[in-house]
Amino acid sequence: MSLDRFLDERAESGDRDSQGVFTVDLNRAVRKLSEFALPSEHHYLLRAVQLAHLIEAEDIRIKIRRHTTEVGFRSEGGLQLCDVTEVCRTLVSPLEAEDQILGTLASALLGTLSDQNRETRWNFQSPKSQGEIRIQADRAITSSAEANVQKQGNSHSFRLSVHHKTNWKFWKDAGRRAAAASLIQQFCPFSCCRIFIDGRELPAQPVWHLNEHIRPLSLYKVGVSTSRKVNRAAASNILFQLAQPDEDSFTLLRPSLNAYVVRRDCYNLWASGTRASNTLMPDGESSASWMLQYRSGRENISMRRVRKRERFRAALALHTSEESRGFHPRVVIVRHGVVVFDQQIVSGETHVDAFHGCCFLLADAELETDLSGLKLVHSQALWETLQKYEPLVEEAREFFEEGSALLYLSGQTLSRRS
Repeated sequence: MSLDRFLDERAESGDRDSQGVFTVDLNRAVRKLSEFALPSEHHYLLRAVQLAHLIEAEDIRIKIRRHTTEVGFRSEGGLQLCDVTEVCRTLVSPLEAEDQILGTLASALLGTLSDQNRETRWNFQSPKSQGEIRIQADRAITSSAEANVQKQGNSHSFRLSVHHKTNWKFWKDAGRRAAAASLIQQFCPFSCCRIFIDGRELPAQPVWHLNEHIRPLSLYKVGVSTSRKVNRAAASNILFQLAQPDEDSFTLLRPSLNAYVVRRDCYNLWASGTRASNTLMPDGESSASWMLQYRSGRENISMRRVRKRERFRAALALHTSEESRGFHPRVVIVRHGVVVFDQQIVSGETHVDAFHGCCFLLADAELETDLSGLKLVHSQALWETLQKYEPLVEEAREFFEEGSALLYLSGQTLSRRS
């Protein structure tokens, strides 16, 4: 459908000015979409991160300035994001969007509409065209597009720019920039895309993040010496399920190869724990677990076959120590690079007792979220999904029981069966 035809269909919500530039009035649409609003004026950044993941961008570059915030990324996918007609149609009726990518873009653009911003721009450049969509503070949209005959290659580049109103209270600008950066750091630590904020890369989350919900009740145990202060309990085994190319995924940094040794091709063991004279225990940080289990499909593999920054479908930290018995399971769910659920769950109320003391991290693109797309809805489907992954707990436990024969656990509080 041509843009002119689309604009004619939306005549009730738009006007053509004297210069022939069409303007779509979003005020009516925004009034209808109060439930579509994002939690804060900065959450559009999270939707932009999800958009980049959906089109499989390699990196996201965010610039947070006093007067402008920009999000830029490139990808060979996302051709529909260069279709001005479809983008405008989705902006006017975002809840009717059938294309997830366009719906996510609309959510990000609408999320920039606030009293603190004066203009939003969506720029794109593809091998065949380039263009821009502008949303003014009064909710009016203007757009332009033209053929691009000089562009070479197959990739598309996109840039979302939000222009902020000038504020003489300069300290508030500093607070806004800090809040925006903090939001990305809090909700995007598992992003598969490399995220750069003002030129600095947001570091991928280390594996010890899976141990944060369990703190040792005491720093030192009788008969157990430690080389440093213990701030979190180490897991018995951490199982990582590698993602398939077409699966939603997250990233965790692989631990240092110097801290672990590989035995019998697939048992990745804490190096100090393999010594006959061992009286130490992993510190829970640099050595997050007694052993690591990497699975590609149904096959257990050596950690040396895993990239430093790998894509995973699921990760399970199995805790079998006595201290872990008093901790409810922690569940973290990531949707297109953004954490949409992170809670410790009372096991008896949700029928997920198999995860007791564990931390389970899952990339999921199917469970229901609210209209913002950033918060998971508590539903029976959530508990059913968790129950589907209960076999992972038993597989991680069996791997630990088999691999612990290669470790020296004397004097430790770990049990091979709990």
